[in-house]
Amino acid sequence: MAEEETIKADLFIVLGSSLQVSPANYFPTLAKRNGAKVVIVNGEKTPLDPIADLVINDKKIGNVLEEVNNLFIIKSIVETILEVGWKGGSISLVRHIINNSVRYCVTTNEGALYDEADDLPIEAYFQKSGLVSEIFQAMKVLDRYPWAQLVPIKVHDDYKEYIFNQVMKRKPRDIDRWKRVCN
Repeated sequence: MAEEETIKADLFIVLGSSLQVSPANYFPTLAKRNGAKVVIVNGEKTPLDPIADLVINDKKIGNVLEEVNNLFIIKSIVETILEVGWKGGSISLVRHIINNSVRYCVTTNEGALYDEADDLPIEAYFQKSGLVSEIFQAMKVLDRYPWAQLVPIKVHDDYKEYIFNQVMKRKPRDIDRWKRVCN
């Protein structure tokens, strides 16, 4: 099993081994022969340092792992662009920024109805659409609902003009309420 995984590896990392004992000293060479990058993190030089793509001898393993972890931390921001509501719940247009990549989705929250119906699990009252990369795609999802006719609760400052223009295309019943929220 270890041999199969080593052959498939794109990156092979050795942590805290002198690589002088078999079979440990076999795997980095096998990984390298099969195209993997090899990284050796050890307190002293090893006989396999010459085949490694990166050798780290001057840092503790914990410090190296912390640095690697910091490189791969997913930076994520979730913001509500628009929230509209009615007696039983709300609909939101949400923006997800994940490592500088923007995606949008629509969520519904009908949790207020949960108290009145006991035949469905609570999860049934909360829905989330798939993520899309453009706001116009998210608007198409939002248009499955009569959102412009509902009560506007919140509009993100950066999107007020855009949302107001979208509302006007849909001829809302209460334009004054939308003007107050979008200005």
